[in-house]
Amino acid sequence: MQEKTIAQDLNTPNTSVLGAQFDQSQPLHTAALLVDYENFYLSILNGYGRRQNATDDAIETLSRLDRILRDDHACNVVVGRSYADFYRINGEAQGQLQLLGIQPCYALATEHKNSADVCLAIEAVNLIHSRPELSVFVVVAG
Repeated sequence: MQEKTIAQDLNTPNTSVLGAQFDQSQPLHTAALLVDYENFYLSILNGYGRRQNATDDAIETLSRLDRILRDDHACNVVVGRSYADFYRINGEAQGQLQLLGIQPCYALATEHKNSADVCLAIEAVNLIHSRPELSVFVVVAG
């Protein structure tokens, strides 16, 4: 049986983001991409059999999502944020996220709970009020 990565799941024809259909003849949409990276990473790590390359799978998936938004849905991601306790999980992701144009944001975590989801929600509300040009919000979580 061939292993399937989460990035391959995004590689299906006629992919739509949250069921939204965008008219590609219209001008480019501006989007915010907000990632609960800690839960996303842990879901990949646990959901695909404790893969050693969960960071690579997460980065590949986010890169593919960016291409899908741009090429299939006429969305230009102008705000990218990812939230995690990067000291607790694999810290090498920070540099890779920055190369994708996604700003890593530290979110304190304890042994049983992290605050990434709360930080993401607060940022979404702030962006709604401060960046009226954003017409699409994409939230990635685990």
